[in-house]
Amino acid sequence: MGCLKVDRRRISTRHSVPVRQRLHRAGQTILLVEDEEFVRKVTSEVLRASGFHVLAVANARDAVSIFNKHKDQVQLVMTDLVMPGKSGRILAKELRELAPRLSIILTSGYPDTEIMQEKSSTEPLYYLPKPYSVDLLILKVRQALVKKSETQPK
Repeated sequence: MGCLKVDRRRISTRHSVPVRQRLHRAGQTILLVEDEEFVRKVTSEVLRASGFHVLAVANARDAVSIFNKHKDQVQLVMTDLVMPGKSGRILAKELRELAPRLSIILTSGYPDTEIMQEKSSTEPLYYLPKPYSVDLLILKVRQALVKKSETQPK
């Protein structure tokens, strides 16, 4: 389900995301879990061009392993909902058990109204429908990270 809308010429440049769109808190780490190689590569490149460190994996099993190794560095997990093996919803639940305040963005090309109704007592789940644009991707990441920073103890 390769459904990320991008201009390949824009993505292939070193500074694909304009400087004005870069987040002031760049350098944060995002764990990206996406089974489709093209979507994973393009999304990783966009996020890296925006100043993020990206740990990209193709499945939930690898995501848990990487998360356990880098738990103290990961501020955000972005995961596809529909993947072979374990779903993104189950992965999100498992990661929240390890880190209850973890910000999570769920993505899917399938309509899933249940996601919008799910509530978490500690941190919200964000939903990013596919196909998503570069601008919408950056906006959703910004929302999730700003909300996380607002809820962090000072």
